[in-house]
This record gives sequence, structure tokens and C-alpha cells, in this order.
Amino acid sequence: MTFDRAAALADVQRVVIKLGTAVLTRGDRRLDRALIFSLAEQVASLRHRGIDVIIVSSGAVGAGVAEMGFTEPPGSVTDKQAMAAVGQGLLMQIYQLAFSGEGIHTAQVLLSRGDLDDRQRYLNARNAVLRLLELGVVPIVNENDTTAIDELTFGDNDLLSAAVAAKVDAQLLVILTIVDGLHDAEGGIISVVERVTDETMALVRSERSALGKGGMESKLLAAKSAATSGVAAVIAAGKRRNVIDRIFAGEPLGTWFVPSEQGLRGRKRWIAMGKAHRDHRLVIDVGAVRALTEKAKSLLPIGITSVEGDFNRGDLVEIVGPDGAVIGRGLVNYSGEQIARILGARSGEIVERLGEAPFEEVIHRDNLIIYR
Repeated sequence: MTFDRAAALADVQRVVIKLGTAVLTRGDRRLDRALIFSLAEQVASLRHRGIDVIIVSSGAVGAGVAEMGFTEPPGSVTDKQAMAAVGQGLLMQIYQLAFSGEGIHTAQVLLSRGDLDDRQRYLNARNAVLRLLELGVVPIVNENDTTAIDELTFGDNDLLSAAVAAKVDAQLLVILTIVDGLHDAEGGIISVVERVTDETMALVRSERSALGKGGMESKLLAAKSAATSGVAAVIAAGKRRNVIDRIFAGEPLGTWFVPSEQGLRGRKRWIAMGKAHRDHRLVIDVGAVRALTEKAKSLLPIGITSVEGDFNRGDLVEIVGPDGAVIGRGLVNYSGEQIARILGARSGEIVERLGEAPFEEVIHRDNLIIYR
């Protein structure tokens, strides 16, 4: 059966549009004012249809590089931060000018990884964005490149856009790039992806542009993250004339990623999109894998074989099977040091080893996301 994009689009009430540096800049690396003004017109058209729009925009570093007259992209983190500081104001100035011509206010929203990983800060950011939408304002979101460091960075705005889409309850994420979509092994465009598998990821090429930080791999991971959270995604060529109008008219542009029918909501969305420290892991045995993936059970200490990393109660950790594959993530009820002391224990043995047993589960199923 042919996938009906028009029918899927009929339910879209809120969309996140992500624009990469290569889309936003011209051949001379300066911001493409004509493209941004066209974007404003198309967003105004969506707004007239009652659709909320949030823009996640790259381009600050590139704009700063061009403004300063440098011929090479910045190499060090400090130089990138400095160029972002120069370029961010220029970028917002053009956005404001373009959208004011459509009678639309814009607002700058700068986020770091920590703003979405800390639940209270995430709720504050979400509430601010939702209030802007209520006021008829188009939020322009960017990573806070001026202050971001490696541990707090999304690495590229593709992943930021997926996190934003999931956390503001958008129905669609549109990732605009310089390619037409995801290509198959013969070079043709894949129109619809029902589920991102290992075979899908194998199609990705690793090229990266000089100014942008993300290649097709990051866009595919962003689309996968969005779809897992119940948000449809499209990867399409941002330089195509009236591309947003055409996507919302149902034209088969780019690659459409079908959202999971069991889309995540609320707290579980936050868990799925949050950043777990790469060294914070629980390794579990085959029986525990089966209990989590097939029976939707909580994670008990009896099924844990080892603990990696030093973490506290309430932290987000990855769950790894005996084969080393990450099968999920969740919020722990005990610290890493405590879990190491109750490895393999039955629920009744926890108090004997710790002197207390406030929880039977190391991770309750309500605070658990399973990928399989």
C-alpha cells in the first residue's frame, strides 16, 4: 500500500523546522537572505493554517566566520565560540527582518544540552517555548555555541531539533539539508522509512560540510529519535524552491520517517531524549534482557551482572545486554556504589546488604525506555 503523506500531514498542528548551515549560507559563506525571506513567507502560510512553527537554526558560526572575513572555518572550540558570538546577532537580525515583513514576531531561544537533561530546566524551557507559541511568536532555537563545552553540546543541531520536537509535542520534524533525502544503495531516494534499522544506518555516508557539524548520519539519528518518540520526520533539500509549501502540499519530496505508534509521552520522552553519560551503564544477563524486552518488567538487582561508572540515585544510565548492545536506558533508584553491593540479589536480600530497601527495583518500568 502506498504511503499517503497528505493524510499524515492532516494531523500536524505543530512542526519543528531545522535548517543547517549549508542551507542557510550562499557560495560565499554569507547568510542567504533570499532563502530566509522565502522561509518566512512559507512559515506565515503555515501559521495561517493554524500550525505552530518552531525553527531550529544553525548558521551562527558560519555567519561569524564570513563577517570576520576569515577564509577557513574555525578549528578550536574557543574560536568556534567566538565566531558564534559574532554570528548569532547577525542571524537573528535577518530572521527578525524577514518575519517582521510577514507581521510575525520572533524570539531567540538558546539551549545547551544541560537545559534538556535536567528535568526542571527542561520544563522551564518547554513552558517558555509553549508560551511564545501562545503569543503568536516563532521561536528561533539554537544551541548555545558561545558557552557550550563538549559535555554539554548536542554536537549538531540535528539532534537538538529532534529533542525539541519531542519535548514540545510536535507532530512533525522537517530537517532541511543540501541533499534530497536518504539514498539507497543504487543512489535513488528512499521515499518512506517505516523503521530505522541497522541496514538503514549502513546506507549513511560520512561526509561532513566545512562549516556544519553534522552529516547524514546525525540527521538519520535525529529522525530515528523523533520517530521513536512518536514524531514523524522528513529529511529534504532545503535549497529547493518553496520546499516547505511543497512538503505540506503532500509532494513526495525527501525521505519521510513514519513515527512509532507507541509514541512516548511526558517523562518517558524526557528519558528517551536525555543524555546518559557514556560511562554510566548497567550490564544485565539474558534473563533480565528477556524480562525487559518481552515482558515489560522493571529491572531488578538479580539480573544485573556489573556496574560501570560512578553515578547517583536518580541519574540516567544505559542498560547493556551480555553481548554489549545497548537495549535501553532509565533512571536509577540507587547509586552505582549501592547497585554494586546488591548485584544478583533477590528483592528480600537488599536490606541485608544495604541496611535498607526503599525500592525493590533498581529501575522501575515507569522510568525505563527499551529500544527493542
